[in-house]
Amino acid sequence: MALCLCLAAVTSFSATVWTSDVAFDGTPTSDTVVLKPTDNIGYSTALVGGEWKCVTIKVNDVTDPTVQIPNSGTIFQTPNENVEFEGSFTWNYISLNLPKTDTYKIEETAESTSDYNITSRYFTIVPEPTVLLFAGILGVFFLRRRAKALLAVLAAVALCSFSANATTTVSSVNCLQLFPVHREVVINYTITTDYEGDLNIKFYGSTDKGATTFDLADKGTLTKDGASGKITTGSGTYKTIWTPDSTLNNVTGTIRIGVEAEEYVPPKTYMVLDVDHNTVTYLDDPPSGGFNNNTYKGTKMAFRYVEPGTFTMGSPNNELGHKSDETQHSVTLTKGFYIGIFEVTEYQYDQVNYSPLSMYKPKINVGYSDIRGSSAGAGWPASSAVDSGSYLGKLRAATGLNFDLPTEAQWEYACRANTTTALNSGKNLSSQWDDCPEMDEVGCYDGNYMSLVEGGRFNANAWGIYDMHGNAIEHCLDWYSADLGSAAVTDPKGPSAGSVRVVRGGGAQRDAWYCRSACRQGNAQTNQEYGFRIVLVVE
Repeated sequence: MALCLCLAAVTSFSATVWTSDVAFDGTPTSDTVVLKPTDNIGYSTALVGGEWKCVTIKVNDVTDPTVQIPNSGTIFQTPNENVEFEGSFTWNYISLNLPKTDTYKIEETAESTSDYNITSRYFTIVPEPTVLLFAGILGVFFLRRRAKALLAVLAAVALCSFSANATTTVSSVNCLQLFPVHREVVINYTITTDYEGDLNIKFYGSTDKGATTFDLADKGTLTKDGASGKITTGSGTYKTIWTPDSTLNNVTGTIRIGVEAEEYVPPKTYMVLDVDHNTVTYLDDPPSGGFNNNTYKGTKMAFRYVEPGTFTMGSPNNELGHKSDETQHSVTLTKGFYIGIFEVTEYQYDQVNYSPLSMYKPKINVGYSDIRGSSAGAGWPASSAVDSGSYLGKLRAATGLNFDLPTEAQWEYACRANTTTALNSGKNLSSQWDDCPEMDEVGCYDGNYMSLVEGGRFNANAWGIYDMHGNAIEHCLDWYSADLGSAAVTDPKGPSAGSVRVVRGGGAQRDAWYCRSACRQGNAQTNQEYGFRIVLVVE
């Protein structure tokens, strides 16, 4: 019988309810035709030796064998040649609309050129919300080419629930990987709550029964219920789909999946890092006098919280200055983050690096490897690690917080602040060169100062973030790609490899078109105009 493991709460408001081990084969095969499930009934087929052409199944109500359930039919077949089969067992499931009250019998017949044995199995369909427990069998099968061994231990019913707090319960966690053809893992769970606000949902995976865990969103894409990290509709039975990424390719084994729920409390709007003392404070409102003074360009760093959300990245073809690498596409960011209100200044850079303190202008002439390091720090997106001797390595060690550069999606989302125009002021360019009055309002560029100025001299965007147009050109995490495509994406991290990294925001010596929200460039690791701002993702 499947067991559910409930781990201790990670905060005073949350606990994780786990499935039993779920079979996982990192590389799906397309050799077998598998119908996607709606209401699912599982079955296994025993074939011994020989060659066979197809297996046909019938599903009958045991209490009335004359009634055949719709959607029965031929599952495995090869119309042009026989299929070699080696081993003992394989398995499948079929999409059926079944009354969830009876026991059904699966009968298989096969067309073959030699002797074989074939078995039938009984399964009971039980009422919701409990989900059918499938028996799994290890098998190797061949269909034109050799396929990987599949450990067919499917997700089981979570047999216990754990109260996330006084009013919220997570229960009935179960999941099913749709292999061998489909890569997705369906995660079903039930939430019972009388909390009227949003619930924060997290999904974890473990390969060692919960001893160590990883965030499913860090190793793939979550869609459907709770994919954004929130549930807003209260009590109910939910379904989330996890599509593992390439880091789990060619992995065969078992993964245990956990679901955690807690009352969602939005982070404070502002975070302030004391650079001299490495302490952090959080504020609902700006301090008296605001942030636009030398205190927050020197001894303190100010950050603005950016809520998760969806926006259109890129620019329309008719935008003045539009380039071919700015194809518009929908981007969803499922995690909120704090982003620097100003670009990192010379003072703030030198203080962390224990150098003589200097000015309050943005730090420039700094490369990606200076910020993150050239060893571990060069590993993005496979790893978020940084070199200990890099700027971020020292900052992380001093504060215990995983500060980093923004991805270019995070950068553009924060720059736009819900605008869709060329500039985050809500205006488009009337000129793409050095005579653009709209650009004069929001940033330092070739048409006004032509050289670096202290941050905060121009208008902030709607979220109070300065100098995302012009001044220092800003490093981002991602490798540059000339084509980001038009498909909707969630939490993009950029290409897995490349030759140059992305820079954003335009610069003091650049024309107006270069400083647009959507403008993206791929450049070498260092340049006299390059600076940066940092973010902290809220997990």
